[in-house]
Amino acid sequence: MKTKIFLSVLGVLGLCLAVMPAQAQWGVDSHYSKNSSKIGINYFLFEKLSLGARMGWIENPTIEVKDITGKFKKVNTITQHYGVTGYYCPVRISRVVGLFTTIQGDYLRFKDEEASGDGFGITAGIGAEFKTNEWFGISAQVNECWLTLKDEKTKVRVSQSNFEDLEIGFRLYF
Repeated sequence: MKTKIFLSVLGVLGLCLAVMPAQAQWGVDSHYSKNSSKIGINYFLFEKLSLGARMGWIENPTIEVKDITGKFKKVNTITQHYGVTGYYCPVRISRVVGLFTTIQGDYLRFKDEEASGDGFGITAGIGAEFKTNEWFGISAQVNECWLTLKDEKTKVRVSQSNFEDLEIGFRLYF
């Protein structure tokens, strides 16, 4: 399964390189919120549209798992995620401020002392970016995440929706 996901991400990045115009622009970003951090790389296909890959960590998301007695209980975990992301900036308020939307698909892996497993998630967000100059931008965004996780021991699958806190990001363009 991990091999398929890795090959999918590699294929998307390869597609980005294949359609690369003469004036390519890449971005490397890092995003932080109250309980998560992400790093990624983006390739801007056009001025307003980019595709990329991201990975990150979510500390202490609460999920429900079935214990040995068969009852559901909430546990805190550390979740890793790896995925592809799309970024679209349809509105420029000024030369330096733009509004954007994002969508991200992720493979998730979680583990704590009582439960472990994997799953998938889709995140959609809106935000704004302030470009301090041609090579650096600061952004703020809010996201909604839909995910499904499966515990390896109990085979219980849990699906839920999470509103993520305000996320602050930094992007270097080159």
